[in-house]
Amino acid sequence: MNIKINDLTIQRDGQMLLENLSVEFADKQITAIVGVSGAGKTTLLHALAGLVPVDSGTIDPALSAKEVALVMQEHGLFPWKTVKQNIELARLNKGQKPYWFQELVTALGIETLLNRYPHQLSGGQSQRVAIARALYQEAKVILMDEATASLDEVTQLKWQQLLQRIQTQYPVTIIYVTHRLQEAVALSQRIVLMSNGRIVKIIERDNALSTAQQEAQLRSQLMQLMEEQDADEATTR
Repeated sequence: MNIKINDLTIQRDGQMLLENLSVEFADKQITAIVGVSGAGKTTLLHALAGLVPVDSGTIDPALSAKEVALVMQEHGLFPWKTVKQNIELARLNKGQKPYWFQELVTALGIETLLNRYPHQLSGGQSQRVAIARALYQEAKVILMDEATASLDEVTQLKWQQLLQRIQTQYPVTIIYVTHRLQEAVALSQRIVLMSNGRIVKIIERDNALSTAQQEAQLRSQLMQLMEEQDADEATTR
């Protein structure tokens, strides 16, 4: 699903969270949103999910609840339900799809976890359950907010491989916020750099053809841009 945002502005309590922001997200593409704290990344994600009111501007198309799934750092799993029950909630009003369910839990490596409760899962396992629920919902757009923030390095690398496999196997558009530049560079076909409620730079790339040296250079470029934006904001406070 292609999504076009035009001149989006959101204010809260006299503070400008997003200001005349315009950007497009391509169908079946992974887009990373990066930037310093307070840049407006999460606000943009919540606007896409329809969780915050918009003062002006448009999101086209406006995403319905059945089209979008939001995966947050806390995963949003119901603690009193098993893994299987948490995933099945995604189709509570749609009718279950047993074959689709089995394909997903096998692909995500959680078939042995179905009878466990969220408190019995590791951070990486909880993430995979949350992703399975989003895919079982057959959402066209998956939004992720700092989904890897609590993961160790090994689990993070496994997560990156999983996300690449999801994007290859399933027809979804993935938009995610991350503070990990290595992750953004390794995974995404597009990187959106935000600062102070605006988009500073959009980098289009073909990560399938990039070399380790090119990725390192891009990380350095992004870090420099973020430091410059942080310094600019500090002088205006």
